[in-house]
Amino acid sequence: MIDYGGSTDETYGPKIGEEKTIKLISSERIEEENGERNFKSTKENYGFHYIMHLENGKKMYLNTFALFYAMKEANIQDGDTFTIKHPARGEYITEKVTEEKSSVESAW
Repeated sequence: MIDYGGSTDETYGPKIGEEKTIKLISSERIEEENGERNFKSTKENYGFHYIMHLENGKKMYLNTFALFYAMKEANIQDGDTFTIKHPARGEYITEKVTEEKSSVESAW
């Protein structure tokens, strides 16, 4: 089968005005010089991003500081189910739905 749409094992965060609930199985920090998925500002490529492995077998790339800090503020850890709300450009709200103990420490 020809894959015209890119990788089928990826999923994306919610679009502006939407929300999404996901279960985070594990996360990892990926160091990649000048990688296209890295955290960036207008002047700098920060050289890293995160991959979140989800319960449904998909992976979601975390490369937006607004979402990163929203997850950090809500203390999202591996094993947690949480909701991501994206009310406006550059604004994310995360709310923990369930908390489960994981034997693996989150990458952040």
